[in-house]
Amino acid sequence: MTVRGVYARLRRMLRRVPAVRGRVPAVSIEKSVTPNVLVCLDTGVRRAALRRHLGQSLGLSPAEYRRRWGLPDDYPMVSQSYISARNATLFGAQPKVGHETE
Repeated sequence: MTVRGVYARLRRMLRRVPAVRGRVPAVSIEKSVTPNVLVCLDTGVRRAALRRHLGQSLGLSPAEYRRRWGLPDDYPMVSQSYISARNATLFGAQPKVGHETE
């Protein structure tokens, strides 16, 4: 393992905050998921995707975040509108082979 690798791992370990019972979320869990944005329960930050925010700001993986708040494994990390827009860009931009365009 490189020095950078050791440093990165140590930094992640030091930034982790153990789950605490009685932690108060920035918003209710029910209101944290909307079609357009997800709201971070720790900070209240609104994002289309939470993964980068969790890693950079809190030093948490999605699994650690879910565990911290007692969320189910299928709790989304990306908003539905972001997924739809991404799919339209990836799959809707080019016509399928053998199909005529209108």
